[in-house]
Amino acid sequence: MSDELLQSLRSAIRTVPDFPRKGIMFRDITPVLGDPGLMSGIIDLFARDMEELGWRPEAVVGPEARGFIF
Repeated sequence: MSDELLQSLRSAIRTVPDFPRKGIMFRDITPVLGDPGLMSGIIDLFARDMEELGWRPEAVVGPEARGFIF
């Protein structure tokens, strides 16, 4: 991952302390999802990694598990 992409990703993720309860550090990724350039960079990175592994997916599944979607 490029340093620029990593820094952009870190800057976009918001930390909400004590949510949904005390002691939990919730990571809000909605700013990432709302940034087309950042999302494009992440998708390109996933695609490049898959190509390097020789994977040729025929379908992509995006399960959602209470906020975790990657």
